[in-house]
Amino acid sequence: MVARLGLRRPACSPPARTRTLAIIFLHPVSYRTQVRATAGGLFESQLPLYFLPRSGASLGGVAFGSPIGALLYSQSRAVGVASADRTGNTGPLRSDSMKWSMIPIQGSDVPAPAFIEAMKLAKRPLIVAHVTPDADAIGSSLGLAAAMRECGIDATWGMPQHCVSKRLQFMLDLSPDMPREARWRPDGGYDAVVVLDTAAEKRINIEPAIDLDGDIAVFNIDHHITNTDFGRFNWVDPHATSTCELVSRLIPLMGWKLSARVASLLYAGIHGDTAGFSLPNTTADALFAAGELLRAGADVAHIGEQLCRSQARPDFELLRRVYDHTVVTEDGSIAYSHLTYADFVESGSRAEDIDDQVSIPLALRGVRMALLFTEGEKGVVRINLRGEGKTTVVELAQRFGGGGHAHAAGVRMKNKPIHEVIDTVLAAARENLAAQPAER
Repeated sequence: MVARLGLRRPACSPPARTRTLAIIFLHPVSYRTQVRATAGGLFESQLPLYFLPRSGASLGGVAFGSPIGALLYSQSRAVGVASADRTGNTGPLRSDSMKWSMIPIQGSDVPAPAFIEAMKLAKRPLIVAHVTPDADAIGSSLGLAAAMRECGIDATWGMPQHCVSKRLQFMLDLSPDMPREARWRPDGGYDAVVVLDTAAEKRINIEPAIDLDGDIAVFNIDHHITNTDFGRFNWVDPHATSTCELVSRLIPLMGWKLSARVASLLYAGIHGDTAGFSLPNTTADALFAAGELLRAGADVAHIGEQLCRSQARPDFELLRRVYDHTVVTEDGSIAYSHLTYADFVESGSRAEDIDDQVSIPLALRGVRMALLFTEGEKGVVRINLRGEGKTTVVELAQRFGGGGHAHAAGVRMKNKPIHEVIDTVLAAARENLAAQPAER
């Protein structure tokens, strides 16, 4: 069947001489037909189009719904999304029953075809993430490894022992049979390394350091705005809420199965990086991805209970101390708290147990910036930074050698007393906030 589509050329589309090569819809379940596409008369070609079957209408007897989406690839990068809404609820697909439009998309929304083709060659990859792993680091790396193994790829999860917080141990239980490597072995027979949710080479959570310039293919999948593109193949989308959101896009692109356990791991990561879909980084794309993961079997109730309602006594004691130590600046715009090494020892906690406790000072009304200083190991002070509303903190983190996202960032400072670190960073935080536009 051939339908004729009128596509409006977006501002980011290629010049007239560039030929559109394919239209691909991102979903593992697809129906293929041939479509002739034109864009302002600039080009015309026969293109494969993949439709997502859903409820609400039918395509040759197969249920599907609206809107239907497709990615337009021009040579090596995606240039736009073609979307179609059915005007009727039943009956076969007809060109006169569709309304087509063209909208531009960010080039980083999907990996380049070269990235996809190279990843298809990986048969024995090692999957790693960042130091002090949070729900997104664990969910994206363990979820990707599980998805690969379920499709016959001999993937191994690279994660050192004793670095996952007690609060997130449940995520490991979602994939208990996953082969795990605690250290990097150059002679381990790996043909690729996939690094997830890691902004810089120095934060890769495995030792000894991997030679990123060696013969082995290194894939870098991340959503941090400060990512240094350290891989041979890089896919960095700072508009994504989480790396788990990116992996949820990657799995159907690769033609891999999205099982219930993989969906649960990815959902946990999106939930974690959006604080339950409540932070400014939450987008419609994230909510759509979460809905797709729920349809695939993500155990939302279990994940919500484990992330929000399953504190151990040491965790509770640590939170109490964060509350007790919280201080607000004179004008009420900055709130901060701290935990000394003694606090960790006395509460029975570890450095790995620090996750989102910075949300406690951030919860105070009127606070625009929150900081949490923690000395989970002697001589190392970790600073978690959060910005509320339009207040950004990544510039402050970068000032001290850290990084992250616009509204959530972090820093590690060594060989300085925690009280000295607090004074230094707090002074810089005041300057940073004063330079930003006032909230309305």
